[in-house]
Amino acid sequence: MTRLFIVAGEASGDHHAANLVSCVLERDPTIRFSGLGGEAMASAGVELFENLVDRAVMGLRKVIAEMGAMVELAA
Repeated sequence: MTRLFIVAGEASGDHHAANLVSCVLERDPTIRFSGLGGEAMASAGVELFENLVDRAVMGLRKVIAEMGAMVELAA
């Protein structure tokens, strides 16, 4: 069985990844996807380890505020 890991860190990436996953699964429904993303990816069939879209931030202060959580997630 083929397993693929896919990551999207914000809403537009989540939607693009979900479209990609849907197209791949149409061609080969035996492929299993897991990764980090959002609700669109989950709806497309990705087993999410973490919802990164809910953590998406912009701006230096917000990035610094979230940095600890992101480092913990990566470990």
